[in-house]
Amino acid sequence: MPVAAVLGWPLTHTLSPALHQAAYRAAGLEGWTYLARPTRPEELAAALAEVRAGALAGVNLTTPHKQAAVALVDELERPADRLLAVNTVVPRDGRLVGANTDVAGALWALGSQLGLGDARWDGTGPALLLGTGGVATAVAFAWSRLAKARRDQGLTAAPLTVAGRDPERAGLVARLAGPGARPAAWAGAADLVAAARAAGAAAAADGLGMLCAQAAGAVAKIAGVRPDRAAMAAAVGLDWPRST
Repeated sequence: MPVAAVLGWPLTHTLSPALHQAAYRAAGLEGWTYLARPTRPEELAAALAEVRAGALAGVNLTTPHKQAAVALVDELERPADRLLAVNTVVPRDGRLVGANTDVAGALWALGSQLGLGDARWDGTGPALLLGTGGVATAVAFAWSRLAKARRDQGLTAAPLTVAGRDPERAGLVARLAGPGARPAAWAGAADLVAAARAAGAAAAADGLGMLCAQAAGAVAKIAGVRPDRAAMAAAVGLDWPRST
């Protein structure tokens, strides 16, 4: 019976099993199981070897494995090759393929959940990304794609400011976010948030929508089915927009 898993350390709480099992049930994949497997950094290579051997149908990766997996797979799909970050690993003809579905998840959250993909947003005002980890990197890359799409439609898009505790890392993430993006010191983030509030910022969302969207992409890669996103969202208490 096929088994997939999410690997991370520490892995004290994760919604991934609920999301993936809901997708399996909706698709009629009887016997499929999705596990949460706490995996230390030194255990990652052995866990990925299980994917290569077929003992695992595929895995998702969370902190701290997304960058480490780059050197352990045989092939990187886009945009994992650009980000050098992997959140999904699947076997293909005896090879390990690393993918990144976080970007697609971030694009959905920015466009559909926050409404930044069309004229509902006038494209002005401060845009701030807090953090420089794997998910933040995906959001920055997604922002660059969303901003380009807006410019192609004759719409404007405010440049993104990336605030991080490590200035060098913040600069790297900002470079993925498109023209005009810049890093900022973590200590200055409070002033940027205050500016957004003063400007009347109303677009806000937690990461649950992005989590569901990236998990749907991972289900498609691991199980080879078109996931029922509404069923997945319902499993974690989120109402999925019928239009998406």
